[in-house]
Amino acid sequence: SNMFSSLLKKGSSSLSSSTRSTEKKRPSVYEESVSMLAGALIIYFFADLRDMAREGEISSSLDDLSPPLTADKVLAAVEGNEEALAKRAISHDDLKQRLEALKMLKEHQGGLFRQLFSSNTKAKTTMTHFVDTKADEEIVHAIVVNGAQKRISVIFRGSVTQKDFVQDAKCAQKKIDNPVASLVEKEELKAEDIRIHTGFHQYLFHLNKETGKTR
Repeated sequence: SNMFSSLLKKGSSSLSSSTRSTEKKRPSVYEESVSMLAGALIIYFFADLRDMAREGEISSSLDDLSPPLTADKVLAAVEGNEEALAKRAISHDDLKQRLEALKMLKEHQGGLFRQLFSSNTKAKTTMTHFVDTKADEEIVHAIVVNGAQKRISVIFRGSVTQKDFVQDAKCAQKKIDNPVASLVEKEELKAEDIRIHTGFHQYLFHLNKETGKTR
């Protein structure tokens, strides 16, 4: 929540001028940052809601909270269950902090927040996948597609389990072949290899012995 507070307070003046620009103008760095942080925050709530649905703590079923879901439906699910989330937060300090961050985001940048999750955009933002199988042991993540910005985002829930923190600590960079090198037209800009966080690489590309597949 401290990160949200700092970002929102520092960027509020720049946002007021940037939102008056035309729709064709690229979003400012601040707007891009708020968008990504909002998505990172919402994924926590969505994981909480799916847990609560499994435990029968909310009226929504797991099917109601299964992708594909447009961004406005994801937000509606969170807002429609804020009372249940607040009740759960009594025994979950981390959830209480996230609810405070969400409240702050709405208070400081309610217009932008609503725009991010609006159903009136030309190309709706859609959560196409949400993976929380073995959420107490594995990393929770979502895939979100924004057609208007031509962006595909993979959003990871922050570290929660012991395994998460072990993978975080493997911070050395692993060199791998650049999977998009062929898409770069200018040779001087083309990199044949890239470096990736070793912990993330091991988690995403480890071969599952049961399925014979990687994540």
